[in-house]
Amino acid sequence: MKPAFEIFEPHFTKHKGKKNVEIEMRLGRISGRKFDTNIGKDAFHKAVHALNKYKEWERIEETVYDSYYGSNNLRTTRYEDDSQESIVKKRVANIDYNAKDLPFDVRLGISTEIPTEPPEDTEYECVKHKKRTSYTRKGLRIDCTIVSCDPDDKDAEDTEEYQIEFEIINVHTVKNRDQLYNHMYKIKNLCDCL
Repeated sequence: MKPAFEIFEPHFTKHKGKKNVEIEMRLGRISGRKFDTNIGKDAFHKAVHALNKYKEWERIEETVYDSYYGSNNLRTTRYEDDSQESIVKKRVANIDYNAKDLPFDVRLGISTEIPTEPPEDTEYECVKHKKRTSYTRKGLRIDCTIVSCDPDDKDAEDTEEYQIEFEIINVHTVKNRDQLYNHMYKIKNLCDCL
């Protein structure tokens, strides 16, 4: 993880003080100029199995919800209990690490998330159904999410994607390089189980 850390750390340090910032690392594959976050069903279930075997989590949460995507970076999330929240999520930076030492590449995603109230006449362009299990410990949350949606390609065989992300819950509490490295090393720990 040291090569990834050396690439990601300057970007983390540059942006961690921004208001409403979200910083996460996703597993996936670099494909040309795109980053595919679908790690596949087999790898996903191996990861979930490994995470469930660990007994020291501070919290494990399961959520099922729909994410509605509108124009101007608007995203509204509606949960099973009919509660909802809306944010405007804007990408600040994506930094990719082409991993030779891991089974997947890693993307550092830096965004701002600003809570908002969508206009009543908002029309959404896309909806995705998500089933997520989140594992939290020491300021890091590992989200394992199955995403279902209607494929753009009607002949596509897969209508589900399997995603894993590592989100630093409060970036302002990461005081030094060692803390950040410890968070990032969890990626290697999990990848060693795949």
